[in-house]
Amino acid sequence: MWNEHFGIGIVECMAAGKIILAHKSGGPKMDIVVPFEGGQTGFLADDEDSYAEAVERILALPPAARLLIRSNARQSVDRFSDQEFEACFLAAMEPLMGTLEQ
Repeated sequence: MWNEHFGIGIVECMAAGKIILAHKSGGPKMDIVVPFEGGQTGFLADDEDSYAEAVERILALPPAARLLIRSNARQSVDRFSDQEFEACFLAAMEPLMGTLEQ
């Protein structure tokens, strides 16, 4: 989907170990299908030709390369977990809560 703000479906597919091909815009481009520890997590495209090229690349990948991308993607989506959200939310709120006590 063009300019999708986040892309929970993409995150869920990555967590399930699927090779992702998403639109090169919005959340997938900026936050989701991004390198993880220097490794590829999926593919992005933005027109018919780039989608066709990406599909060809994906289908031509050797099994070991596919497994590496899938593993990178699964590990990368941990940053969207409930635990990570809670930790970041509390870290952001703590300074604000301290101002209420004064």
